Amino acid sequence: MTINVIVVTSDAVVLGCDSLSSRTDWALLPSDPNIQFATDDNGNALLDASGNRLIAFAPTNFRQIVVDVVGGVRKMFPLYERGETSVAAITSGLATLCGATVADIVRRYRSYACAEEFKTVESIAQHFLSFMRQKWEATVNYAGTPEDQRPFLPELEMLVAGFGSNDEFGRAFRVRPGENTCIDSMPDRA
Repeated sequence: MTINVIVVTSDAVVLGCDSLSSRTDWALLPSDPNIQFATDDNGNALLDASGNRLIAFAPTNFRQIVVDVVGGVRKMFPLYERGETSVAAITSGLATLCGATVADIVRRYRSYACAEEFKTVESIAQHFLSFMRQKWEATVNYAGTPEDQRPFLPELEMLVAGFGSNDEFGRAFRVRPGENTCIDSMPDRA
């Protein structure tokens, strides 16, 4: 589990995160009340070839659980800096995309984005979302995944924050490539 924090004031934007990375796997939890023993139409228990009772569950009964944790992971990155526009991001979810670490992908994004002239945090967040969505889709084989299985694809989320030269205040956005969303975390300050 990742802990990400952004504090935005009229004078400063502060980003903070942990440096742990966890590996997760999908599991059926025995305590889930929706998982029951399978029965036939007459209420008789269904058994496998070895005589063990079968259980009945839906794909939505699977939960992600942490199976391993590693320290020293880099989750905070500068995204864009030019003139009075300075934006950074912190990440959670997938640690690699297209065989590279998220840190490596963000470094590539910075090279790509430096050719652009951004004046607002929102324009950078939207541009970053588009870039990361392409990488996320390639990583999870989005096009080749049946629609009913897409809710189970690995998640990736970034909190993008900073100051844009055309922004009156610091801004923060929640970027989720899997949902293809860029949500203003403080819309009343826009």
